[in-house]
Amino acid sequence: MPLITYKFADGHSEEIEVSDEVAAAFAQLEKYEKKVERKETRRHVSLNLLMKNGFETLEEYEEYLDFLEMKRAKKRDFEM
Repeated sequence: MPLITYKFADGHSEEIEVSDEVAAAFAQLEKYEKKVERKETRRHVSLNLLMKNGFETLEEYEEYLDFLEMKRAKKRDFEM
């Protein structure tokens, strides 16, 4: 019987002996989760990271960010 390494929600891992069918399903599930995780992390890029690496933003975009920050500040002042 094959062993799988199962990681619990609290962070610890244990090796569990399972049947061949369960091991195959578990391997398939892990492969799918890795693909989804890769897709999700590739989709999001931090603007701060881009700027740190030399990416320059457009002036209109910077003006828009200033506008958003001004709106957030007004909202914070209103909520107080």
